[in-house]
Amino acid sequence: MKNEINRALVAKKARIFVVSFALTCAMSSMAQSASNDTLRLDTTMFRLAEVTVEAQSVIQKVDKQVLLPNREQRKASHDGMSLLQNLQIPRIVVNPADNTVKTLANQDVQLRINGIEASNSEVMAINPKDVIRIEYHDQPGVRYNGAAAVINYIVKHRDTGGNLMLNASNGVTMPGWGEYHLAGKVNFGKSSFSLMTHYSPRDVYWTRTNSETYNFSTDTIENREVGEPTRFKMNPMNIGLTYNWTNGEKNMLQISLRDNINFTPYAQSNRDTYLYQGTDSFAIHDHESSKSISPSLDIYYEHNLPDDNHLYFDVVGTYINSSNDRRFEQLPLGETDSLNGARRTH
Repeated sequence: MKNEINRALVAKKARIFVVSFALTCAMSSMAQSASNDTLRLDTTMFRLAEVTVEAQSVIQKVDKQVLLPNREQRKASHDGMSLLQNLQIPRIVVNPADNTVKTLANQDVQLRINGIEASNSEVMAINPKDVIRIEYHDQPGVRYNGAAAVINYIVKHRDTGGNLMLNASNGVTMPGWGEYHLAGKVNFGKSSFSLMTHYSPRDVYWTRTNSETYNFSTDTIENREVGEPTRFKMNPMNIGLTYNWTNGEKNMLQISLRDNINFTPYAQSNRDTYLYQGTDSFAIHDHESSKSISPSLDIYYEHNLPDDNHLYFDVVGTYINSSNDRRFEQLPLGETDSLNGARRTH
């Protein structure tokens, strides 16, 4: 079975920030008096129509595009992912259903925050008001490990205060489909601590139907598969704790501890079906479950040198622990009256 995921490209009309002002000028009319040949200057005030000055929102450079979000785009966005969607970058597709970013060729896009590689969940934790600009590399260099495209959020550093964000959504027609995101950040001086968690549960039912026909020179064989509702359930969660130290434009240190947890008791490929092959009939039960954890520690240091030169150090350690279990049964219908009978070993 081939699963296809249709991604929707949400298009919105891009707006540009305008600076408007009313220009008032004084115009003098000169009139000559008939009685004493004197000159009199009369001042008349005119209010001209509104003048609009359009600011440049995209700056094209040799190796990248620099996008400057305007006030309306920031106001219409609730996190870094929705801000990216509102910018409508060419060749970039943002799927609001699962918060993924792809190219038009369905290739992964590498996301970064202040030059440091970040997860989709960390981008969702960005406050749109803190974004100074977004840098878009459509032809990334060697530094980006062969990525199809790179999007780098340049975010301002605050000395005090913090923020807390909660974003939750749940399906109406599919109540088992949800997206829940919680993030918080505290700033003090050159340092900041941030905590992020993202939970994306999936619990739905689907039905498989399939038909295959094999044509031979002397015979034709047809396989017809009729399914029953089959459960798909997974519980992925991402957790991240980050410490950042920024010394102006000179250097920066960031230490991130992340963990990706995924428990899938019912895989998307599971199926409960009846298979009809000519005069033979079978009950099929295909069941798979898996679970995994992958904590990682990322230590990143950046030092800026004169003449726009930089030194980057990035050390990442990852531990992966996963397990998978799959069971397949195909029994003649003569041996069982239903699919429940075929699952007697579970």
